[in-house]
Amino acid sequence: GVQNSMKMQEAFEDEFRITRQAREVECERLAEEMLGLHYQEVQISERLAALKASLDALHEQSQKRKAALEQARERELEKERLRKEFAAMANEAQRWLRDTHETIQDHTFPEGLQAITDYRAKLDSDNAAIESTFATKLAAMTELDGRMTAAGITDNKYTALRLSDMNTANESVKEQIVKRDEAYRKELEHQQNLEERRVEFAQKATAFAESLAAMRSQIEAIAATEADTLEARIEKVTAAYGKGAALEEPWDELGSMDRRNSSVG
Repeated sequence: GVQNSMKMQEAFEDEFRITRQAREVECERLAEEMLGLHYQEVQISERLAALKASLDALHEQSQKRKAALEQARERELEKERLRKEFAAMANEAQRWLRDTHETIQDHTFPEGLQAITDYRAKLDSDNAAIESTFATKLAAMTELDGRMTAAGITDNKYTALRLSDMNTANESVKEQIVKRDEAYRKELEHQQNLEERRVEFAQKATAFAESLAAMRSQIEAIAATEADTLEARIEKVTAAYGKGAALEEPWDELGSMDRRNSSVG
Protein backbone atom coordinates (compact mmCIF):
# COMPACT_ATOMS: atom_id res chain seq x y z
CA GLY A 1 0.00 0.00 0.00
CA VAL A 2 0.91 3.68 0.02
CA GLN A 3 2.18 3.53 3.62
CA ASN A 4 4.64 0.74 2.81
CA SER A 5 5.82 2.59 -0.29
CA MET A 6 6.37 5.72 1.81
CA LYS A 7 8.48 3.75 4.30
CA MET A 8 10.55 2.26 1.49
CA GLN A 9 11.01 5.72 -0.03
CA GLU A 10 12.15 7.18 3.29
CA ALA A 11 14.59 4.29 3.76
CA PHE A 12 15.94 4.81 0.23
CA GLU A 13 16.40 8.55 0.83
CA ASP A 14 18.25 7.94 4.08
CA GLU A 15 20.57 5.41 2.44
CA PHE A 16 21.00 7.59 -0.67
CA ARG A 17 21.94 10.64 1.40
CA ILE A 18 24.58 8.75 3.37
CA THR A 19 25.94 6.83 0.36
CA ARG A 20 26.02 9.92 -1.87
CA GLN A 21 27.91 11.95 0.64
CA ALA A 22 30.50 9.24 1.14
CA ARG A 23 30.95 8.56 -2.57
CA GLU A 24 31.09 12.21 -3.51
CA VAL A 25 33.82 12.79 -0.92
CA GLU A 26 35.79 9.78 -2.17
CA CYS A 27 35.40 10.73 -5.86
CA GLU A 28 36.44 14.32 -5.16
CA ARG A 29 39.49 13.10 -3.27
CA LEU A 30 40.56 10.81 -6.09
CA ALA A 31 39.88 13.50 -8.69
CA GLU A 32 41.96 15.96 -6.72
CA GLU A 33 44.86 13.52 -6.56
CA MET A 34 44.69 12.82 -10.28
CA LEU A 35 44.39 16.48 -11.14
CA GLY A 36 47.40 17.13 -8.95
CA LEU A 37 49.29 14.76 -11.19
CA HIS A 38 47.93 16.60 -14.23
CA TYR A 39 46.45 13.31 -15.44
CA GLN A 40 43.63 13.71 -17.98
CA GLU A 41 42.50 16.88 -16.28
CA VAL A 42 39.67 17.62 -18.71
CA GLN A 43 38.27 14.12 -18.66
CA ILE A 44 38.49 13.91 -14.87
CA SER A 45 36.65 17.20 -14.41
CA GLU A 46 33.99 16.19 -16.92
CA ARG A 47 33.48 12.79 -15.30
CA LEU A 48 33.25 14.33 -11.85
CA ALA A 49 30.67 16.85 -13.12
CA ALA A 50 28.73 14.06 -14.86
CA LEU A 51 28.72 12.00 -11.66
CA LYS A 52 27.35 14.90 -9.68
CA ALA A 53 24.73 15.56 -12.39
CA SER A 54 23.66 11.91 -12.28
CA LEU A 55 23.39 12.01 -8.49
CA ASP A 56 21.41 15.27 -8.71
CA ALA A 57 19.08 13.72 -11.28
CA LEU A 58 18.61 10.66 -9.09
CA HIS A 59 17.85 12.90 -6.11
CA GLU A 60 15.37 14.88 -8.20
CA GLN A 61 13.64 11.69 -9.31
CA SER A 62 13.52 10.53 -5.72
CA GLN A 63 11.90 13.81 -4.65
CA LYS A 64 9.33 13.52 -7.42
CA ARG A 65 8.49 10.01 -6.31
CA LYS A 66 8.25 11.20 -2.71
CA ALA A 67 5.88 14.01 -3.74
CA ALA A 68 3.75 11.58 -5.74
CA LEU A 69 3.58 9.19 -2.79
CA GLU A 70 2.64 12.03 -0.46
CA GLN A 71 -0.16 13.03 -2.84
CA ALA A 72 -1.29 9.41 -2.97
CA ARG A 73 -1.23 9.25 0.82
CA GLU A 74 -3.28 12.45 1.05
CA ARG A 75 -5.81 10.94 -1.36
CA GLU A 76 -6.04 7.81 0.77
CA LEU A 77 -6.43 9.87 3.93
CA GLU A 78 -9.18 11.87 2.23
CA LYS A 79 -10.89 8.62 1.23
CA GLU A 80 -10.78 7.45 4.83
CA ARG A 81 -12.21 10.76 6.00
CA LEU A 82 -15.04 10.48 3.45
CA ARG A 83 -15.76 6.89 4.46
CA LYS A 84 -15.98 7.87 8.15
CA GLU A 85 -18.11 10.91 7.39
CA PHE A 86 -20.54 8.85 5.31
CA ALA A 87 -20.69 6.15 7.99
CA ALA A 88 -21.49 8.71 10.70
CA MET A 89 -24.10 10.36 8.50
CA ALA A 90 -25.70 7.06 7.48
CA ASN A 91 -25.79 5.70 11.03
CA GLU A 92 -27.38 8.91 12.33
CA ALA A 93 -29.97 8.85 9.54
CA GLN A 94 -30.75 5.21 10.29
CA ARG A 95 -31.30 6.00 13.99
CA TRP A 96 -33.57 8.92 13.07
CA LEU A 97 -35.58 6.75 10.68
CA ARG A 98 -35.93 4.00 13.29
CA ASP A 99 -37.04 6.45 16.01
CA THR A 100 -39.43 8.17 13.61
CA HIS A 101 -40.88 4.81 12.58
CA GLU A 102 -41.57 3.94 16.23
CA THR A 103 -43.08 7.35 16.98
CA ILE A 104 -45.48 7.17 14.05
CA GLN A 105 -46.73 3.77 15.20
CA ASP A 106 -48.33 5.49 18.22
CA HIS A 107 -51.96 5.99 17.21
CA THR A 108 -53.04 7.77 20.39
CA PHE A 109 -55.30 10.72 19.59
CA PRO A 110 -57.00 13.35 21.80
CA GLU A 111 -60.58 12.78 22.92
CA GLY A 112 -63.43 15.06 21.91
CA LEU A 113 -64.51 16.18 18.46
CA GLN A 114 -62.95 19.64 18.67
CA ALA A 115 -59.66 18.34 20.04
CA ILE A 116 -59.25 15.63 17.42
CA THR A 117 -60.34 17.98 14.62
CA ASP A 118 -57.67 20.46 15.68
CA TYR A 119 -55.13 17.58 15.88
CA ARG A 120 -55.17 17.27 12.08
CA ALA A 121 -53.01 20.40 11.81
CA LYS A 122 -50.39 18.82 14.10
CA LEU A 123 -50.34 15.63 12.06
CA ASP A 124 -49.90 17.61 8.85
CA SER A 125 -47.07 19.59 10.44
CA ASP A 126 -45.39 16.40 11.71
CA ASN A 127 -45.70 14.70 8.33
CA ALA A 128 -44.23 17.72 6.53
CA ALA A 129 -41.36 17.91 9.04
CA ILE A 130 -40.56 14.23 8.56
CA GLU A 131 -40.53 14.60 4.79
CA SER A 132 -38.38 17.74 4.94
CA THR A 133 -35.91 16.26 7.42
CA PHE A 134 -35.41 13.10 5.39
CA ALA A 135 -35.01 15.10 2.17
CA THR A 136 -32.26 17.16 3.84
CA LYS A 137 -30.45 14.08 5.16
CA LEU A 138 -30.75 12.25 1.83
CA ALA A 139 -29.46 15.27 -0.11
CA ALA A 140 -26.40 15.51 2.13
CA MET A 141 -25.73 11.78 1.83
CA THR A 142 -26.22 11.87 -1.95
CA GLU A 143 -23.74 14.74 -2.30
CA LEU A 144 -21.22 12.91 -0.12
CA ASP A 145 -21.77 9.68 -2.02
CA GLY A 146 -21.00 11.56 -5.23
CA ARG A 147 -17.71 12.80 -3.81
CA MET A 148 -16.84 9.27 -2.73
CA THR A 149 -17.56 7.95 -6.22
CA ALA A 150 -15.43 10.71 -7.75
CA ALA A 151 -12.62 9.75 -5.38
CA GLY A 152 -12.82 6.15 -6.59
CA ILE A 153 -14.22 4.74 -3.35
CA THR A 154 -16.05 1.45 -3.88
CA ASP A 155 -16.05 0.10 -0.32
CA ASN A 156 -16.58 1.33 3.23
CA LYS A 157 -15.36 -0.73 6.16
CA TYR A 158 -17.06 1.62 8.63
CA THR A 159 -20.64 0.88 7.58
CA ALA A 160 -22.65 -1.46 5.37
CA LEU A 161 -25.38 1.15 4.85
CA ARG A 162 -25.99 2.61 1.40
CA LEU A 163 -28.29 5.22 -0.09
CA SER A 164 -30.65 2.45 -1.17
CA ASP A 165 -31.00 1.37 2.47
CA MET A 166 -32.04 4.89 3.44
CA ASN A 167 -34.68 4.99 0.72
CA THR A 168 -36.00 1.58 1.75
CA ALA A 169 -36.27 2.66 5.39
CA ASN A 170 -37.99 5.88 4.36
CA GLU A 171 -40.58 3.94 2.36
CA SER A 172 -41.38 2.03 5.54
CA VAL A 173 -41.81 5.35 7.38
CA LYS A 174 -44.15 6.56 4.62
CA GLU A 175 -46.24 3.39 5.02
CA GLN A 176 -46.55 4.06 8.75
CA ILE A 177 -47.63 7.65 8.04
CA VAL A 178 -50.41 6.31 5.79
CA LYS A 179 -51.48 3.88 8.53
CA ARG A 180 -51.48 6.65 11.15
CA ASP A 181 -53.52 8.92 8.89
CA GLU A 182 -56.02 6.09 8.34
CA ALA A 183 -56.23 5.47 12.09
CA TYR A 184 -56.81 9.20 12.59
CA ARG A 185 -59.57 9.20 9.97
CA LYS A 186 -61.34 6.34 11.73
CA GLU A 187 -61.01 7.98 15.13
CA LEU A 188 -62.31 11.27 13.72
CA GLU A 189 -65.35 9.46 12.29
CA HIS A 190 -65.84 7.77 15.67
CA GLN A 191 -65.71 11.09 17.51
CA GLN A 192 -68.08 12.66 14.97
CA ASN A 193 -70.51 9.78 15.49
CA LEU A 194 -70.27 10.20 19.26
CA GLU A 195 -70.89 13.93 18.94
CA GLU A 196 -73.96 13.32 16.79
CA ARG A 197 -75.26 10.87 19.39
CA ARG A 198 -74.57 13.38 22.18
CA VAL A 199 -76.43 16.11 20.32
CA GLU A 200 -79.37 13.82 19.56
CA PHE A 201 -79.53 12.64 23.17
CA ALA A 202 -79.32 16.21 24.47
CA GLN A 203 -82.14 17.33 22.15
CA LYS A 204 -84.42 14.48 23.21
CA ALA A 205 -83.52 14.93 26.86
CA THR A 206 -84.30 18.65 26.61
CA ALA A 207 -87.62 17.92 24.87
CA PHE A 208 -88.47 15.37 27.57
CA ALA A 209 -87.58 17.81 30.32
CA GLU A 210 -89.69 20.51 28.69
CA SER A 211 -92.67 18.11 28.36
CA LEU A 212 -92.25 17.09 31.96
CA ALA A 213 -92.13 20.74 33.08
CA ALA A 214 -95.24 21.58 31.05
CA MET A 215 -97.04 18.61 32.54
CA ARG A 216 -96.04 19.63 36.04
CA SER A 217 -97.24 23.19 35.46
CA GLN A 218 -100.61 21.98 34.16
CA ILE A 219 -101.03 19.54 37.03
CA GLU A 220 -100.19 22.28 39.51
CA ALA A 221 -102.75 24.56 37.79
CA ILE A 222 -105.46 21.86 38.06
CA ALA A 223 -104.49 21.22 41.64
CA ALA A 224 -104.87 24.92 42.43
CA THR A 225 -108.48 25.10 41.13
CA GLU A 226 -110.44 25.69 44.32
CA ALA A 227 -113.82 25.43 42.57
CA ASP A 228 -113.33 21.69 42.11
CA THR A 229 -113.29 19.10 44.80
CA LEU A 230 -110.15 17.07 45.35
CA GLU A 231 -111.75 14.08 43.64
CA ALA A 232 -112.69 16.24 40.62
CA ARG A 233 -109.16 17.55 40.33
CA ILE A 234 -107.73 14.04 40.49
CA GLU A 235 -110.12 12.93 37.79
CA LYS A 236 -109.04 15.82 35.56
CA VAL A 237 -105.32 14.99 35.99
CA THR A 238 -105.99 11.32 35.40
CA ALA A 239 -108.06 12.07 32.30
CA ALA A 240 -105.30 14.32 30.91
CA TYR A 241 -102.24 12.22 31.74
CA GLY A 242 -103.40 8.90 33.01
CA LYS A 243 -100.57 7.43 35.03
CA GLY A 244 -97.84 9.11 32.97
CA ALA A 245 -98.15 6.78 30.00
CA ALA A 246 -97.33 9.65 27.64
CA LEU A 247 -93.88 9.90 29.22
CA GLU A 248 -93.04 6.23 29.16
CA GLU A 249 -92.10 6.04 25.50
CA PRO A 250 -89.73 9.06 25.43
CA TRP A 251 -88.27 7.95 28.76
CA ASP A 252 -87.62 4.44 27.48
CA GLU A 253 -86.14 5.92 24.31
CA LEU A 254 -83.74 8.04 26.35
CA GLY A 255 -82.69 5.00 28.35
CA SER A 256 -82.10 2.99 25.19
CA MET A 257 -80.07 5.81 23.64
CA ASP A 258 -77.96 6.15 26.79
CA ARG A 259 -77.16 2.44 26.77
CA ARG A 260 -76.18 2.53 23.08
CA ASN A 261 -73.99 5.56 23.59
CA SER A 262 -72.26 3.91 26.53
CA SER A 263 -71.57 0.79 24.46
CA VAL A 264 -69.72 2.76 21.74
CA GLY A 265 -67.70 4.89 24.13
